[in-house]
Amino acid sequence: MKKAIELLTYWEQFHVETQSDNMQDFAQWLHHQGKKGQPEINTDQEGVNRGGLDTKTAYLLGGLFNFINKWMKLTFRDIPIVSFEDFGILKTIEAMGTPTKKMIVESFVMEPSTCFEVLKRMKRDGLIEDFADEQDKRVHRVSLTETGKNITDISTRKMTALASLLVGNLSEMEKKNLLPVLDKLNRFHDKLHAEKSREEIIDRFKL
Repeated sequence: MKKAIELLTYWEQFHVETQSDNMQDFAQWLHHQGKKGQPEINTDQEGVNRGGLDTKTAYLLGGLFNFINKWMKLTFRDIPIVSFEDFGILKTIEAMGTPTKKMIVESFVMEPSTCFEVLKRMKRDGLIEDFADEQDKRVHRVSLTETGKNITDISTRKMTALASLLVGNLSEMEKKNLLPVLDKLNRFHDKLHAEKSREEIIDRFKL
């Protein structure tokens, strides 16, 4: 009963402030109320803190990226995979069966020349083989070798273990709250990459 009365009190306050009767708006308002009073998060770098919220967020994301790379290298230390892109390419080939090299390039946010170099290294390591398309000899397709299939299976199991390390000491609720934020950020960059040229991005963000 006490909780119900408290909720009704919040509802009255929400209605007075917003003149809205929308329950979704009320839920967002409650979430915002819960955030009030939280201490400001600062980094250990005063220069970064003076840069504002965007700078602090980017700084912390960059630090996390460094740790992700470090733990990734530790995870894949005994197999011929040197990046998340390597893992993604193997999984893409596994899913597609015999994709063309162009199809693989279009599946990743990386320069075509870089992707081709990765494929060349994978072929040298015996993970993939390439061959001419039966219908168009100018088109080259790739497939996993038996070694490649084995490495893909091993790396998939290792990636599951790595995922547990990367989320660290976050609670289940914190993970659930983080996911929509990360998804929104990922969608923003995916759309930007797909729809804008390098020059447009440089100009828009003053890079």
